[in-house]
Amino acid sequence: MTMFKTPKPTEATWRTAKLYAADFYNTRWPVCGCRLVWAVVGRKWVRLCTPVQHDKWRIRRSEWDQLPGVRPV
Repeated sequence: MTMFKTPKPTEATWRTAKLYAADFYNTRWPVCGCRLVWAVVGRKWVRLCTPVQHDKWRIRRSEWDQLPGVRPV
């Protein structure tokens, strides 16, 4: 099995981001399905970025905690 490198966003605000696999099944978010995302988990908000497309958005921490299948990679 070959491991691929997923590039982290280059901006300074993403330096503490961690790579997660999560299941997104809500039409309000720009992606759907099981995805790898870079996430900065804060107290109130979670900032998310997809590795290749660089779609960036944020969701509430309570929504992040309720997502099924969130696991660090």
